[in-house]
Amino acid sequence: MITWLLRRSIEKTEREFDYDASYLREILEVSPEALVRFGLAGSLNRYRRDVTVEVFYAASLTGVIRADCGPCAQLVTRFAEKDGVDPALLRALVAGELAGLPEPVRLAAEYADAVLSRAPTIDALKEQLEARFGPRGVISLAFAILGSQLYPTLKVALGHGRTCVAVEVAGEPVRPGGGPREGREAYA
Repeated sequence: MITWLLRRSIEKTEREFDYDASYLREILEVSPEALVRFGLAGSLNRYRRDVTVEVFYAASLTGVIRADCGPCAQLVTRFAEKDGVDPALLRALVAGELAGLPEPVRLAAEYADAVLSRAPTIDALKEQLEARFGPRGVISLAFAILGSQLYPTLKVALGHGRTCVAVEVAGEPVRPGGGPREGREAYA
């Protein structure tokens, strides 16, 4: 019964967001328990307290673009679109063009990048974000960053993360900032 429910959930996500989740079906086939445990870890992406949806997605999109060459970034972009994030803001985030963004959104994107780079600016950015959004807000952003790494990392580890594609925002392709990662195909 649990396998049937998990399969239906995967199929629904694939249909609703036009996303290839064959790597999740592969895990389900081998170990439904493993997929359930992974799903629990993935629930970090749903913790958003004390930050706006735009700030949350700034951290999440920045992280997923650092970890992925397109499909997972596309999925997070679709989630953001569904949650009402302005397409112009999403285009700027995907392209890595942060200069014109509202300050809280820019700070969240810079924080995600700093965390993933282990940059010396982490503490200063965290302090600015905590002053605006409080400790729960910073935890939300930390979970968004961590969650943004889970799915792309799993896909690559299972041999499903090799295609680079532009990310569509409101029907228009946007090339993720930073270009293709070394060892991967060029953007389609």
